[in-house]
Amino acid sequence: MSRLLFDNIMDSALLSVVTLVVVFASSSSYSLSSSDVVPSPSFILPFTDCIQSRGRDGFYQGAVDVTESGAVCMRWSEVAGFEERYPGKGLGDHNRCRNPDNRIRPWCFFRNSRGRTDWGYCDCKQGSVRLQGGRSKLDGRVEVYLQGVWGSVCSDDWGDQDANVVCRQLGQGFSGRARSSALSPRGGVVRMHWGAVHCQGEEPDILQCPSVPWNGGECPHAAAVTCSPLEGGVVAVVPVRLVGGVAAWEGRVEVFHGGVWGSVCDDQWDESDVEVVCRQLGLGGVARAWGQAYFGAGSGRVWLDEVRCTGNELTLEQCPKAAWGEHNCLHSEDAGVSCTPLPDGSVRLSGVSGSSEGRLEVLYREQWGTVCDDGWTDSNTKVVCGQLGYRSGESLPPEGSEVASGGQFPARSGPILLDDVSCTGKEPSLSLCSRRAWLRHDCSHKEDVNIRFYTFIALHNI
Repeated sequence: MSRLLFDNIMDSALLSVVTLVVVFASSSSYSLSSSDVVPSPSFILPFTDCIQSRGRDGFYQGAVDVTESGAVCMRWSEVAGFEERYPGKGLGDHNRCRNPDNRIRPWCFFRNSRGRTDWGYCDCKQGSVRLQGGRSKLDGRVEVYLQGVWGSVCSDDWGDQDANVVCRQLGQGFSGRARSSALSPRGGVVRMHWGAVHCQGEEPDILQCPSVPWNGGECPHAAAVTCSPLEGGVVAVVPVRLVGGVAAWEGRVEVFHGGVWGSVCDDQWDESDVEVVCRQLGLGGVARAWGQAYFGAGSGRVWLDEVRCTGNELTLEQCPKAAWGEHNCLHSEDAGVSCTPLPDGSVRLSGVSGSSEGRLEVLYREQWGTVCDDGWTDSNTKVVCGQLGYRSGESLPPEGSEVASGGQFPARSGPILLDDVSCTGKEPSLSLCSRRAWLRHDCSHKEDVNIRFYTFIALHNI
C-alpha cells in the first residue's frame, strides 16, 4: 500500500480497499484469548497517560480499547500491512489504542455500522468517576464512565477500601467513607455497570480493582461515598481568575503559572471543564462554556490547551490537559466561562437518599432554606416536579409525624423561607404560587416539606 493511498484512506475514514480478516465481538465488551490478556488492570492510568499521548513523543502504552463513539477497537493485526508500516510502535495482535503516526492522541480501527473498517480517536475519559445526587461535590452515588456511558455500581460488598480508591481518583489528599444510595424501583432509570467491586484500597483508580459485570437482577442500593480531606493532605490548586466579563461570575479564564497569568485554549473546552472552574472559584449556579475569545482576546502566554475535565474534579490542575505552554492556538481561541447565579425561587432536594428523594429547599438571596408543609397539596408537588424535570412525585410524611418518627433526613438548621404555599399545578415555578412573603412563617423544621420524585421526563447521561 502506498503512503498516499493510506493517507487518503485515513482522511476518508474508510478502508474498503484493504483486505481484512475481521473478528467480531457480539457484546459490548471485547474478549481476548488467554495469551492476549493484559494483567489486571485492564485500563492503565486512563486519564493523563492517554490524553497527553500526542505528537512525536506520544507513545501511549496503556490498555484503553474503546473509541469516543463507544465502538470497541479492532486488532491491529486485522489490517493487512499496517504493523509493517509502523514497526516498534506497540502494534500487534491486540486491540488496544496506540498512536503510531504521531496524531494528537491515541486512536484505533473499528468496524462501523455499515460493516466497513473505520478509525477514531480513543476515549481517554474511560474509567473516570463522578458523584451524583449528594449533598456536596464530595458526596454522592458513584458513577463510572465506561464505553461512552456513565453507570452506577451496586453496593454489594461495597466498603471503605472501595470508597478510598474513588476519592483518591477524584483528588489526591482525600479519603473515603462507603455508604449506599437507595434506588427506588419507581424512580428514574439508573444505568448499572458493575454488580460489585473488590478494591484493596491502594489502587490509583477504580478500573484497577476486580469487578463483577452487572447482569441484571435486583439491586436496591447503589454504591455511594463521602470524601474527606486527609490530615495533612494537599490538593494541587492553580490560581484561576475570570477577566473581561461584565459581572464577576463570567469572563475569560486565566491561570497563574511560573509567575505569569495566561489564557486557556478552547480546544475540547466544554461544560465539564467550566463546572470545575466555577467550583474552584466558589461560584454556584449554571456553568456555561464559551470559546472563540467571547470575553475578548488575551495577551501574553497561552498556558493550557486540550483541557478535558470529567466535571467532578475539585481544581483545574486535576484535569487531563496538555503540558504547560504546549498548544497550537491563538488568543482568538481563548476559553471563557460564565457561572450564572441561580435566580431566587430555584429549588432542590437535600437529603441522604439520592437526588430523587429528600427535603425540599428553595433559594432566596443566595441562601437555601426549607418550605413549611402548612397547606401543602399534590398541586404544589406537581409544580416542584416540573421545575426539576420530573413527571410526577409525592410528598413524604413530615419528620415530626408518627409515620416518620426519628426523621427521614438529617436535622436541618437555617431559615424557613416559604409557608402556606398554594399552587394550581400550572405554575412554572414554586415562587409564582400563592404564598406568604419570604421568611414569614409559623413553623419549625419538623414541618419541612419532603418529596420523592418518580419518572424522569428525559433520561440524562444514560
